[in-house]
Amino acid sequence: MKLMEKNIFSLIGEQKTTVAEDVENDPVLKQKLLQAKKDILDGNEGEL
Repeated sequence: MKLMEKNIFSLIGEQKTTVAEDVENDPVLKQKLLQAKKDILDGNEGEL
């Protein structure tokens, strides 16, 4: 299984940033994620 995981990760490539860094550096992404969280907590499906 380890060999398979290694191959999958090699296809994806090594990430240069973390999700937290991406969210902090991209205000549009941050707003979309905050809205999705709010929609989930409120029980709304949101807009697709």
